[in-house]
Amino acid sequence: MHFDPRIVHHKISWIVKAIVICLLLISFILITWIILYRKPHIEKMKKYCGHESFIMSDQIKDPKNFIEFTCHFDDMEIPLENIKIEDEELGAGAFGIVKRCIYKDKECNFRHAAVKMLKYACKQS
Repeated sequence: MHFDPRIVHHKISWIVKAIVICLLLISFILITWIILYRKPHIEKMKKYCGHESFIMSDQIKDPKNFIEFTCHFDDMEIPLENIKIEDEELGAGAFGIVKRCIYKDKECNFRHAAVKMLKYACKQS
């Protein structure tokens, strides 16, 4: 069986062109998705943290570009009188221990929860 080199070359060139077009299309879709996802995500972080700047990849790579920011979670704090810490320890780590507790929410419903208790040496940043 003998193949004509021109026909084989022609078919291979079409296959290569099809693969390149598919890769370009996939790349375009991926880049478009990243751009469309990233911008709303950045805006959401700005709104949530109330700060115009937060950690970006170039800031992680070069510490002198780092701009510190803090998020305010005061509305997430639970008064101590709404928590009853039980004796059962659920876990422990370098920063403290996690214990089971009973939490009374705003509607006076009681729920099982977990509370992390920081070690004395840990400081709030």
